[in-house]
Amino acid sequence: NVSPALALLTAGIFICIQIIENNIISPQIMRQSVNLHPIAVITTLAAGAALAGIVGAIIAVPFVAFITVISKHMQTTHGTA
Repeated sequence: NVSPALALLTAGIFICIQIIENNIISPQIMRQSVNLHPIAVITTLAAGAALAGIVGAIIAVPFVAFITVISKHMQTTHGTA
């Protein structure tokens, strides 16, 4: 027999862990791996999810990182105006 209080406690701990992971840990890992600011990562994830659901959230950060790299490369090779 599992008490409802234990089930609620377990759910609460799980939700807290997910919030910490999704809002603190994952953006830091993404920032280090794709060299984007954590706020940019969170915004990109939210925009991708809003535009294309889970698939959008999955491809949003790599897409923005790709655009950033291309933009920096273009500035370096063609100079800034």
